[in-house]
Amino acid sequence: MKKTQEQLTSEINAYITKTSQHLFSVDNKFITFVPFKDGSQDAYATIIISDDKISITTQLMLSDYMYNSYGNNALNVCKNTCFPQFRKTSSIPYFKKMKALVAEIKPQLTLNREQNKELSEKYSAIVSEVVSR
Repeated sequence: MKKTQEQLTSEINAYITKTSQHLFSVDNKFITFVPFKDGSQDAYATIIISDDKISITTQLMLSDYMYNSYGNNALNVCKNTCFPQFRKTSSIPYFKKMKALVAEIKPQLTLNREQNKELSEKYSAIVSEVVSR
């Protein structure tokens, strides 16, 4: 039986919320996922932090395209998008500066790419202080 779009959105939201409690290390970069609301839409951000740069991408928890294309498998597609099997990912403890940075960025997140680009540029200026722990 095919789940409704609301049910799948809720499942993906629960997964991203649980994942957001962790910080991940991939290829000498830190990655975290942050759920947020943009108006009435559930969305999440992928924040990638390297030594000198922050990259922020956002997307809907479950777009119409994803629902129509993958149906009940949408949660698995989301998991594989977050953590591709060909990449070695390890969970590491959140450290204080990183947690504070993500908390500062979260209320400013939006689905607007231009605003996220500006946000990335703004925080890239201070990222070396955060990464140095």
